[in-house]
Amino acid sequence: MNECRNFDEWSQTYADYFPGTRITAEGDLADFHCTYARWNWGDLIAYEMFISHAENVYFQPQQKKRTNHYHYLTLLRNGAFRTRQFGTECTAHGDILTLADGSAPYVARHSPQAHMIFLGLPTGLLQRSVGDLRSACNIPISANFSSGAILKDMVQSLWLRRQEIDNEHAHGIANAIICLLSTLHSPTGNPTSRGIGSTRQSEILDYINANLTDPNLNVESIARFFDISTRYLRTLLQNTGTTPSRYIHELRLQHCMENLSNPLLNHLSVTEIAFRWGFNEISHFSRVFTVRFRESPSKVRRKHIDVPTL
Repeated sequence: MNECRNFDEWSQTYADYFPGTRITAEGDLADFHCTYARWNWGDLIAYEMFISHAENVYFQPQQKKRTNHYHYLTLLRNGAFRTRQFGTECTAHGDILTLADGSAPYVARHSPQAHMIFLGLPTGLLQRSVGDLRSACNIPISANFSSGAILKDMVQSLWLRRQEIDNEHAHGIANAIICLLSTLHSPTGNPTSRGIGSTRQSEILDYINANLTDPNLNVESIARFFDISTRYLRTLLQNTGTTPSRYIHELRLQHCMENLSNPLLNHLSVTEIAFRWGFNEISHFSRVFTVRFRESPSKVRRKHIDVPTL
């Protein structure tokens, strides 16, 4: 993994990764911090970034002819962003997937503590399955519901196991990701074509994910926000296989496990990660985490703290 504490240096690195990009940051840059990594399997490329400060990203494609054109599938794991491309604006929080054309102007702003995974897919390969790529760009896909959740898992697995996967298998996984993308962007995959209950369920799951950091998030606060009864809320979420409270609890624990296992986030303490995901008492967090994963948070952190630099 790579670490950067100088914004000017990071700005140049970002421009090297995405030629034609200019970025600006907000706030006091004296404590700027960024960790990042890049990987490729032939003509497939992937990046992971964790950035401490809010950033504005301005992309203008360079005029010189490029041999490879990419569309970037972005998985927002933490934070929020607002993007604009082809006249369409997208605002999203937490587990959301979006697609962007890497050869067209693009503007974005992301919040502090943003954590993102980018998967660069060759445009030609993508176009054969998805078809009209322009209409597919900058449309948010919930990663908490149905096929979107499966797509998130595939992108994460490809990234987390990147060192184990050769080019041939990586392309096979990428083709599966593209097939799933084409399904999500087909008329029947559009969230507006679902029933009212399914649409409301998706909205609730998105709301839960966007507010996991709030320790006061609970069944009552969610029901109040959507102006429904707690009983109806439980009915809407019954196909998650658990109660809303347990669903929130499990989701928080999973995020903590992912953060503790991620070398990009080694600069965050166990306590900071626990508080980041809505736990407000560290001894309680350590106890329930250990029961769930059969390992203490500190043991998980030690296993991943000394991962070799790429």
